[in-house]
Amino acid sequence: MKKNFYLFLSLLFVIVAFSGCTGDISEPIQDNVDNNITEETTLHNETVPEGYIGIYTVEDFDYLRNSSTGQYILMNDIDMSNIDDWDGINFQGTFDGNNYEIQNYHFENGFFDTTTNAVISNITISANISKTTYVRDDGTWTNGVGVLANCITTSYSESALSKITNIKIKGEIHHTCGTEFGTIAGVVEPGCKTATVTMSNIVNEAKIYYDEKGCDSVGGVIGGVYQQSSSNEYFPAFDLFNTVNKGDIYVKSEVAYNDGSIIGGILGCGYGNISSCDNYGQINVDCPIAKDNEDNDAGYGKFFICGGIIGQTGPYRNGYPASINSCANYGSIISDNCEYTGGIIGYTVKDYDLSDCGNFASISGVKAGGIQGGGRYLAPLYNCINTGSITGTNQSGAIICDFFSNAPEPQNCYYLNNGVNCVGVKAAFPNVYSIEENQLADSSVINLGDSWSIDSNGIKLKSTIENSKL
Repeated sequence: MKKNFYLFLSLLFVIVAFSGCTGDISEPIQDNVDNNITEETTLHNETVPEGYIGIYTVEDFDYLRNSSTGQYILMNDIDMSNIDDWDGINFQGTFDGNNYEIQNYHFENGFFDTTTNAVISNITISANISKTTYVRDDGTWTNGVGVLANCITTSYSESALSKITNIKIKGEIHHTCGTEFGTIAGVVEPGCKTATVTMSNIVNEAKIYYDEKGCDSVGGVIGGVYQQSSSNEYFPAFDLFNTVNKGDIYVKSEVAYNDGSIIGGILGCGYGNISSCDNYGQINVDCPIAKDNEDNDAGYGKFFICGGIIGQTGPYRNGYPASINSCANYGSIISDNCEYTGGIIGYTVKDYDLSDCGNFASISGVKAGGIQGGGRYLAPLYNCINTGSITGTNQSGAIICDFFSNAPEPQNCYYLNNGVNCVGVKAAFPNVYSIEENQLADSSVINLGDSWSIDSNGIKLKSTIENSKL
């Protein structure tokens, strides 16, 4: 009886199994795929969403060239190792990388040439670039040099918006031409009045080498940010947040660029709202000593400037510096002759606001500061901390190196007591505090506010903890 029961179960299983196999067995099974593409996408989409054109091959990128205002989505990884020529795409549409990768990108400037009012998201570019150039095939010049794009800009419409999000750059780049360079963009140019460029969730892991005569501005993420001449320079039309640089930057140059050479872990030179950005890349600058008799148009010597987050805020071109907050530097700056170095900012030529920033790495230069090297304007620093060693061959400051007597005093700032004064000149401020090594994890001693986390592991920005998930 039991034997007949098991035989019955076996026959029933066979019948059920075959009943589920009707139809053409070669027909693919369609998964239930959500066709809505947003910047939160974390999985590859297996079907092309409605309204999008799928990109499967290098040749398919001609769709973007021929209809630059359309919507496109990458459907697989693209290997460019066997592609000999590439003209950067001028683009004004939507491109969703669908979390795929452009591999072995080896061309002399950006995958995109100039993007205008574009939305670009969810893409990784693995680059191996041996040299760069700002000269296009037709003899015209690019506006900066980048890996993702040479220039990211907007139109003159007041409501125009360019949006770049969820981008990763990997590999190694040798920048060999004297213009702005950044892995995401050489130059960012917001347009008329309230037209805005926003960038978020950016990670650079590529190493950058610059070893030619004279560089303009080099950043781990962006070379320079300059508003267009028709814009309202008092509107901070650039927003950069949740951005991390992990790539080392090596600069070896015999001479500074015309207006000085500027290097930053995140941004070389520029302005805007810069928040929740972290630099882990080491910056090594081998440069000549500045010569005071070699003045540029601004009236000062041609020298090198370097900052862990921003090389120089407030360019001489259009733009308003706006604010810098919740930014941290964990990468050492190594230079004997770099005129100004700072854990967050090397030098500034316009006023701005700075709060909740920290330097946790060693900084060296001619004039070296834990948070800021120097500048024509000094921000009222709030809730900042420096725990790194600061070595200036001329002058050092644990918070600010080159401090003006009439500048605003730092407020609620802390620095590790390692023999360097708070600022480059002997001065004491009632709201700047020297702390000892054993106090770094003591919340009863350090009170930096809600943007910070202090526990037995020490002190960190909450934004740094969030950026570790990128």
